[in-house]
Amino acid sequence: MILCDKRTTAGHIAATATAAGQFRQFWRILSVTSLSTFAVLPLAGSTEQRVDGSVCRNATSGLENLIRVSGRILCGGEPSGESAFATLKKLKVNTIISVDGATPQINIAKKVGIRYVHIPVGYDGVSTEAGQALTRVVHETVGRIYIHCHHGHHRGPAAAAIACRIEGTADTDRALQIMKTAGTSRDYAGLWRDVEMFVVPDDDVQLPRLVEVAASASMASVMARISRRFDNIKACCETILPSANDRSLNMSAQDALLLHEALREAARDLPHGYDQKFRKWLVSSDDAAKGIYDSLRSGSADSARRHFKTLQQLCTRCHKAYRN
Repeated sequence: MILCDKRTTAGHIAATATAAGQFRQFWRILSVTSLSTFAVLPLAGSTEQRVDGSVCRNATSGLENLIRVSGRILCGGEPSGESAFATLKKLKVNTIISVDGATPQINIAKKVGIRYVHIPVGYDGVSTEAGQALTRVVHETVGRIYIHCHHGHHRGPAAAAIACRIEGTADTDRALQIMKTAGTSRDYAGLWRDVEMFVVPDDDVQLPRLVEVAASASMASVMARISRRFDNIKACCETILPSANDRSLNMSAQDALLLHEALREAARDLPHGYDQKFRKWLVSSDDAAKGIYDSLRSGSADSARRHFKTLQQLCTRCHKAYRN
């Protein structure tokens, strides 16, 4: 998806017959982006074409949820396949920033002459160090930048909004609008908080070194973070009442969602040496955490407790087999 002027219509794309013509037409539209008033337009070749202010969710050219947020910054999902990197090259992207935890596809990027920078960001917020690393990329990089997470809905748009604040193309309100347009869930309260509260580092701040692939956290540290989320959910499920108010349920649901994301990321980026049984149990635990979240969002405390009991049993079984 691409941000463009509201006066642009889908007919501009549909009128272009050839693939090359589609790309030229797309780029012409891309180049007239307004920083203050925008809607969303799919790339040429998308099966969905609408400019109603929402984001089409289908992947286009291997770039899911593609959005232009400023004259030089785009964001979206992880590039899928060599064609996605070729598309980015055609869009004159020189640098890709991955804020996902998974290892970036640096070899494919290098084939088309694109540099990768890896700045992992959690679903619970954008750390000070990550904000400083984004500052360094924006200040030191020449040319267009593509920022991605996994699917391009939450962490990527948050990082892109901060990048726009760094380059001066977005104030607080517009930065938050970028996240809204991308479909960033309000349940990721830390992302919204850190975009809203972000302050560009002073010139005398020592900015971190940029790397192609960030060091992965050890499984022990990953599980320690998961354990803290687990404890929060346990306290919630033990004390929450059917009559709990919406605010209490929503706060508990945020913890459940962060637990779900932590388990999902652990399964996606599992280090070598763990067998398929361990991976299967991680996925099952993730499903249970998602069940807790869905139950709390729907206001069903009893259902949340049932899913938590399942999660607790899975954790006990896994600890017995792999940790104890």
